[in-house]
Amino acid sequence: MKKGKLGKNGTRKRTDPQKLWDRMFIAEKRMQGWTLERITAGLNETRAGLYTLNQASVHLDLQGIEQQWKASILRDIDTAKGRELAELDRLGDEAWQAWERSKAQYRQATVIVDGVAEGDGAPPKKRKSKIVTEDQHGDPRFMDTILRIQDRRAKILGLNAPITVANPDGSPLAAGQSLAPIVTVVIAPPPAT
Repeated sequence: MKKGKLGKNGTRKRTDPQKLWDRMFIAEKRMQGWTLERITAGLNETRAGLYTLNQASVHLDLQGIEQQWKASILRDIDTAKGRELAELDRLGDEAWQAWERSKAQYRQATVIVDGVAEGDGAPPKKRKSKIVTEDQHGDPRFMDTILRIQDRRAKILGLNAPITVANPDGSPLAAGQSLAPIVTVVIAPPPAT
């Protein structure tokens, strides 16, 4: 393995492959619960003769690793939210179509046959057709489904304002205070950041 170049203070600088190996070592040991001091000591033992790292260098590498982890988690969360929203879109489309179908005019055709004895096979003497149409007002179950999908979407996107239960004078509840005498519910916008 190549030794690192000499830095300004005469110590060896790490090559890019060495930095990558060090970061993998640091990440693995951090996940195992090692402290910064222990990681630094362990890393210096494995790299003896090549270069020596101080805690500040290991700490900078660790910060970089943690930033990568956070960025990865955010991407994963955004991807999961996107998948969930796409599925809600599909379910919402189906619910809206079912809602529209449930509002369509109801038609029932009835054929009335008079004068036929059951099972005698004789041709009917009189045949009447009757068509009944009724206006429908929609099945409320589909609208309830649509509202639940919209509520789920708002939760995923963080659109719901937090609800704060307060005393009638607007002061916050004390720890352990009963909600029974409280009659005021304040819907507050999220705090400014």
